[in-house]
Amino acid sequence: MKVLVAIDESEGSLYALQWALENLFLHHNATPAAEGPAVITVLHVQPHFQPPHTAVPVGPVMDSVKKAQEESASQVVSRASKLCGQHMDRTGSIFLTHG
Repeated sequence: MKVLVAIDESEGSLYALQWALENLFLHHNATPAAEGPAVITVLHVQPHFQPPHTAVPVGPVMDSVKKAQEESASQVVSRASKLCGQHMDRTGSIFLTHG
């Protein structure tokens, strides 16, 4: 069984990941191995900041926004990684993807 769970900053997306880990993979691992290993892919995608078209210099603002996006992404992936780690013994393979 292969499952893709997309996550963002919301609690709902982390709940979806938790639900998939607890309900899909716990059930899958109780079935015969003929189905193959369980694989879950956790995907976090964030839009790139597009600078406004203006004559005013926005370099420091852009740097600040990019840094905030990087910190947010790091926090989301860290939370998902911890959640997956709690279920690692019950699942097959877990892949965290950020882009």
